[in-house]
Amino acid sequence: MTRIENITIIGTGLIGGSLALALKQAGFTGMIVGCDRADRLHAAGARGALDASETDATIAVRNSQLTVLAAPVQANLELLSQIAPHVPPGALITDVGSTKAEIAHRAGELFGKDALLRFLGGHPISGRELSGVEHSDAAMFRGAPWVLTPTGGRHALIAPELSRGVHGEFMMLLESIGAVTVVTTPEKHDRVLAFTSHLPQMVSTALAATVEGELGGQKELRDLSGRALREMVRLAKSDPQLWAEVAASNAANLRQALESMERNLAALRQALGTADFVRLFEDARRLDPDADPRPSDDFDPPVFS
Repeated sequence: MTRIENITIIGTGLIGGSLALALKQAGFTGMIVGCDRADRLHAAGARGALDASETDATIAVRNSQLTVLAAPVQANLELLSQIAPHVPPGALITDVGSTKAEIAHRAGELFGKDALLRFLGGHPISGRELSGVEHSDAAMFRGAPWVLTPTGGRHALIAPELSRGVHGEFMMLLESIGAVTVVTTPEKHDRVLAFTSHLPQMVSTALAATVEGELGGQKELRDLSGRALREMVRLAKSDPQLWAEVAASNAANLRQALESMERNLAALRQALGTADFVRLFEDARRLDPDADPRPSDDFDPPVFS
């Protein structure tokens, strides 16, 4: 098994900073190099997240066995192209972006037949609506899914040259910080996340905009609002630019999710005062995100010997 002793994290905000802190708390004794703007590196260093700092990504990755791209989606695409010629042979690049098909395609363009050996897309399904290393948390990934998206899905990682090399070591690091590794294809990830992550963000944003337009600034908004509204609009505080990039990179899937949501809202509106209204509620009550999946589901993690 390859031992990872040097990790570079490009982007030391909420996720990058939390990953560095989680690794240290889990007992990682190697070098963690942060790469970002100088002010952000200073803030991450003050949190004790980094062992070294570098503002130039091509320099930061020179000795790295594992490079984590933890910038916004579009920036990660540009960074992958930038660092590809400078990452040592045998090293692995991964990312934490919310969409996976675009960056998998970019890796294929850059690395050709070696793409799976050089790049393994990832997405920790955790985080907060607040950004910045000041909100980082070493416990952020405990019990949370960390999706890995090799081209070909879970069957691709069964190959011994991956499972017993740096890829396997990376997965062991994820296990050490408490993450639950899930493997699927980039395309399936983006399709499912359009409904389970991106759509909830759009709904929260639309709800907040609707209530603001009707009741913003009024005393009644404060006095007559309960927990339900506050919980529903929490995500509306998320970074607009970050979500603009996510939405653009998964536009086709997200458009379908929004259209489906619009149909269900229209059905509720038309069912007001009718027996169908109760039926629609009963249909919705069947949703259980924690239900056991079918045994053949591609989200089942691979088993390594």
